[in-house]
Amino acid sequence: MQLESIKEKVIKAVENEQLDFPDWLLLYISTALGVSSKYYEQADWLKIVLLFYACLSKSPIVKLPITSPSFEKSKDEPWSYEGRIWYVYSNALASAYGWTLEYISQLHVDEALSMIQEVLVDGQLEHEFYYGLSEIAYPYDKNTKKSIFKPMERPHWMRPKAKPIPRFKIPKSVMPMGNVVSAGVLGEEYQPKEIIH
Repeated sequence: MQLESIKEKVIKAVENEQLDFPDWLLLYISTALGVSSKYYEQADWLKIVLLFYACLSKSPIVKLPITSPSFEKSKDEPWSYEGRIWYVYSNALASAYGWTLEYISQLHVDEALSMIQEVLVDGQLEHEFYYGLSEIAYPYDKNTKKSIFKPMERPHWMRPKAKPIPRFKIPKSVMPMGNVVSAGVLGEEYQPKEIIH
């Protein structure tokens, strides 16, 4: 949990071009290795970055929908504070299962995240049920003069994955006329080909 929260700070420092980026990078390496950063803060910068990537590659990879990357921008709540993620997750597990903090801290990463995902799914489905019972879920449309159900928005990891766009052949008769130069624009597999009947 510590490493993930520091990694977020490293990413934000890069995105916002902050001057404290090296400090966060050294803190991540120091936390991951358990060695004070004073022993390698004068090291070659390229080796520091390579060490950071080596530490990232040793992190456990958990393939769950909740850990899938999101392109949505997240905003910090006003009540957020440093290290909050541990308390959010441990509170969710303790509330759902009645476990102590000592027991929760001993869980394997994949077990803990799987159970956290299930707690969040249960909470989301319960919210959707109560939302569906309220008038807010059925906004009135003035054009059709009817109330239409508007489902509650789900987190990115609960939405269905986008299906790839099917490829199909275009008849030569609808191809552009004249000399079309597309060299270097499309890969060979996407270049137009004549349909042989």
